[in-house]
Amino acid sequence: MASYTGIALNGAGTPTETLSSTTTHTFTFTFPTSLKEGNDEAYFTLEATRSAEGTYDGNAVVLGTFSNEDKVTSLVTSSYIFSYVITGSGASFDYQPDVTIPVSGAFLRTTGNVSLVIS
Repeated sequence: MASYTGIALNGAGTPTETLSSTTTHTFTFTFPTSLKEGNDEAYFTLEATRSAEGTYDGNAVVLGTFSNEDKVTSLVTSSYIFSYVITGSGASFDYQPDVTIPVSGAFLRTTGNVSLVIS
């Protein structure tokens, strides 16, 4: 289980832990007190790591299966990135990648100082 602060997830984000393709990973978000549940939204993105030239490695994909979505909407996906709108504290979803994402194989980002726990 890994925890990420809203500060670490802001801007360029932070590298992922290993996300195994044989495991379903639960992503759970916590709103800071500055965001009002029901009135404010935040955004979450997981993006494959780019090369120094700014391109994606053909093997660095984040495709997978999403389930058990709670307080998250508007999933947008491609081979290299996925994003959700987070609508409240305690928002969560399950994600099982099609291929294992190695340590630093992708970056995690949120807006609004929202924190994340992956279990």
